[in-house]
Amino acid sequence: MISLLYGENDFELKNYLKKIINDFSDKNAIEKIDGNDIVADNLADLLSGMSLFSTSRLIVIYDASQNKEVWEKMLDYIDTETQLILVEPNPDKRTKTFKQLQKSTEVKEFKNLNENEAKNWLLNEAKNRIVDLSPALAEKVVARAGVDQWKLHFALQKLVNVAEINEQSINEQIEPSAQSNVFALIDASLQKSPRKVHEMVDDVSQNEDPYFFFGLLSSQIFQLVTLSVSDKKPAEVAADLGVHPYPLQKLSSISRQLNRGDLKNISSIIAQCDDQIKRSGAEPWLLIEQALVKIANR
Repeated sequence: MISLLYGENDFELKNYLKKIINDFSDKNAIEKIDGNDIVADNLADLLSGMSLFSTSRLIVIYDASQNKEVWEKMLDYIDTETQLILVEPNPDKRTKTFKQLQKSTEVKEFKNLNENEAKNWLLNEAKNRIVDLSPALAEKVVARAGVDQWKLHFALQKLVNVAEINEQSINEQIEPSAQSNVFALIDASLQKSPRKVHEMVDDVSQNEDPYFFFGLLSSQIFQLVTLSVSDKKPAEVAADLGVHPYPLQKLSSISRQLNRGDLKNISSIIAQCDDQIKRSGAEPWLLIEQALVKIANR
């Protein structure tokens, strides 16, 4: 029997897999294998071989789809009696193997949470841990840490021993995500606050990689421009762009403040900054700050 577990939500996927492993009766009959270490011709021996000490086996194969020959050969073992779990962060859904697995086996996708789902999950986890967290404060945590469940998990761990959870203690205990910092900088720029931009860049540059950060920044600017010129809701625009709806939901209030002249100017400034980062050899954080200050002074 084959099960396919896939998706970007590594937290939920790993917890689901952990339960399967914990519930399996014979812990000595569990094997975990990297798909890149398998030879296609050895699949038959791997899946049909029985243990001398157990009547059942559980085999977990990670990233088998990265091994093209193994992934294609997997079709020959759809009906295997061995309990086989394929773990795939991002399998190619166009492949024959993926399509056949969807038709003939148990397939479970683990999607990232949206902002509301993240807040509700956080509230439920806080309740289970007897942590006093209100819906409003849960929103503050999500706004600061983002919607990634691993980050929310560790954020909640930090709050467990806090005497009084409030906005100040959340800011003190939880590091802002890169995405949260990007949004805050875009907001400061569009609110025409160059001094705040300077202070924030000075702070963010201590911990973030400038090239990764600028990638997030330019991506959110592109999403902001797209949202501003569209009549669709943020979730619909996110689906069109193939991105997570969370940033677009946060950008929606800002997008209504911009006219087409603003959008053209902002896009030009970011494009110029991108070119300078790639070609000039100048300090990237300086170029990023100059671009954001230009937007603030527009």
